[in-house]
Amino acid sequence: MDIVRLLNFMDSLRYDRNINQEEYLHDVISQRQYYRYLYGESEPPFDIVLKLSKKLNISIDRLIEKFIVDTEKENKQVQQYFNCVINKKLDEAQVLFSLLSKMIIKDKENKKFMSLGKTLYDFYTNVISKRELIFVLKNTIVFDKIIKLDFLHDIELYMLGLIMEYSDNDRELILNRILFLNKEKKIFTSGNRLYNSQIYFWIIKNLGRLKRLEEVIESSGEAIAYCRRKFTLYLLEYFYYYKALAHYKLGNTIDFESELFNTIKIVNMLVAEKRTKFEETILRDTMKNARDFYLEKLKQQTG
Repeated sequence: MDIVRLLNFMDSLRYDRNINQEEYLHDVISQRQYYRYLYGESEPPFDIVLKLSKKLNISIDRLIEKFIVDTEKENKQVQQYFNCVINKKLDEAQVLFSLLSKMIIKDKENKKFMSLGKTLYDFYTNVISKRELIFVLKNTIVFDKIIKLDFLHDIELYMLGLIMEYSDNDRELILNRILFLNKEKKIFTSGNRLYNSQIYFWIIKNLGRLKRLEEVIESSGEAIAYCRRKFTLYLLEYFYYYKALAHYKLGNTIDFESELFNTIKIVNMLVAEKRTKFEETILRDTMKNARDFYLEKLKQQTG
C-alpha cells in the first residue's frame, strides 16, 4: 500500500469532517514534517497513520477498507479520462472531464493526473504552445526539486517524461535520473499498464535520440518483457522496432531482421491507417518494404 497516498486520502477526510489541521496534528507530528510526508518527500512511518486515524475517529481497518474502495473507483474514472487524452480521443476526453469536474476528487495523485490531462488536452487542441506546456509542467512539479528526489511516483514520472519528450535542454538530465532510480528500484507506480508502457517509450525513444544504442536494446528488451507479463500490446510494436533499429544502426544484421520480423507481426494487428503509416516509417528508416520482407521471412521459416 502507498502510505503517502493513504495519508493524503486521510487529509481529505479530515477536511470533510471539518477538523482543523492544528487539532488534527496536535501531539502527533509537526506541520512541517507533515507536509513533507504529504508531498512525498519521505515515507511516513505507519504509527503516524495510526495516531491520525484516531483523530478522525475511524478504526485503521475501516480506514484502509474505505481508502481501497474509494481509491479504486476514483482511479478507474481518472485513468479512463487520462487514457483518452493521451490517445487523443479528445471528444470523449472532454465529456469525461466534464463529469469528473462535478465530483470531489480526494486522491492527490488523481487530482494531479486530472490537471495534467487538462494541460495535455490544451496542448493537443493548440490552446497552449509547446513552450507553455513545458513551463506549466515544470512549475506544477517544481522541477528543480523533483529532479533531485530519491524516489519518484507515477505523476512525477509522467510529467518528467513529457518534459523529456518536448524539452531539448532537459532531456539528458531527466533520462539519466530516471534510469538511475529505475536501476535502484526507487520508482513507484500504481501498476497502470498504459502509464508504465508510456514511460518505457519515452526512455527508449530518448536513448535513441542520444545515440545510446546498446541501452536502447537493453531497455527495449525490458519493455517487451513487461508487455508480455502484463498481457498488453500498448506500444509493443515500437519497443520491437526501436530494438530492431538499434541493431540496424550497429550493423547487427541477423538481430535486426529478427526484431523487424517481430515488429511487423505486431504492426499487422493494427488498423489499416496505422499499419500503413508504420510501414512507411520502416521503409524510410531501413529501406525495407515491410510486406515483402515479412512474406520472405515467412517463406524461409516454413521452407
